[in-house]
Amino acid sequence: MLGNAHAGLGDPLLAIQHYDRQMAIACEIGDREAEAASSWNIGIVHEALGNIPRAAGAMRNYVEYLRSTGHADLQHHEAHLNRLRARLGHCAR
Repeated sequence: MLGNAHAGLGDPLLAIQHYDRQMAIACEIGDREAEAASSWNIGIVHEALGNIPRAAGAMRNYVEYLRSTGHADLQHHEAHLNRLRARLGHCAR
């Protein structure tokens, strides 16, 4: 939540720090969904900063989580990730 606030306030580096902390806590308590969502949010910030390789790497974790759970939002997020990969010249999978 703090990550979202800082991203909205235009402080992407602080947003990433908060998402990293959130991801570490989620990992520690075994909350895979929160861990994956934090990774997606980190990817969104990196995308906004123009760091497409890091964005795609972070977002991939969330897409893999959605795939493993059969989540209804998989196609939407996978399409976003595939657009990033296309910008990198990678084949979408």
